[in-house]
Amino acid sequence: MEAFQVEKSEASWPRQHEVAKGKGTQRPVASRFVRDFVELDAPYEVAKRAFFDGGTSWLSPIATDAEMDGERLRVRVGVGDSETVLSKEVQLVVSEPRERKGELVVSLRWEAAQGAWLFPRLDADLGLAPIGDGVCQLWLDGTYKPPLGRTGQILDQTLLHRVAESTIRCFLVGIANTLERLAKEGS
Repeated sequence: MEAFQVEKSEASWPRQHEVAKGKGTQRPVASRFVRDFVELDAPYEVAKRAFFDGGTSWLSPIATDAEMDGERLRVRVGVGDSETVLSKEVQLVVSEPRERKGELVVSLRWEAAQGAWLFPRLDADLGLAPIGDGVCQLWLDGTYKPPLGRTGQILDQTLLHRVAESTIRCFLVGIANTLERLAKEGS
């Protein structure tokens, strides 16, 4: 069973604050920022070719892994050695790669395939940047809003932001591993 769908889009999602209505007042709904990066043991130009030439093949095999590994955080509940595995099927929309300021960038959005109102939607840019001879950097810079209003914000501050950060890290590591493999095959 496939845990996500990949759709191509030329859209880039603006990061806007949405307005929540409450008792006669309007206030911004707080967005949370996520940012992470990993280094690739591959020259930028070679990794860039793997990014472009692979279509979304660099993404398809690892997006499932990112969700499976990234959200499979072990959370202790109660006492003792109880463990709960967190994972969620997501729908993924990816823009066409574009070059911006000497970097390769794609915009992406992922959201829960079912029960989307219970889970945050991530809007992010994923980029590849040169940082030295034979090395480049894969980065993700995005935002999400915790679901469930104030309760969701409190949960996010205490625990769920770490789930988001871990998911992003596993997602990036999976993409980096795939791009390194594709770069070695293509060089």
